[in-house]
Amino acid sequence: MITTLEKLRRGQRAIVKEINGGQAMRRRLWAMGLHAGDVIDVVRAGVFAGPVLLQVNGMELAIGHSQACRIEVEVADSR
Repeated sequence: MITTLEKLRRGQRAIVKEINGGQAMRRRLWAMGLHAGDVIDVVRAGVFAGPVLLQVNGMELAIGHSQACRIEVEVADSR
């Protein structure tokens, strides 16, 4: 199932399909280590449009809600 990152909940696993947004946003996320094809685990999902804490490639990243809305993911299995 394809959805956007902000809709995932704690404990869900997904594969990043596409990062939609401006070139500056894509560059920033790439520099942080988030790329299309990466498997991510949601560590914490913010309530009321708060940040999403992810684990990707052995690192934890905090992604703002507005950025999470632009990241398309395919939901995989849960941990």
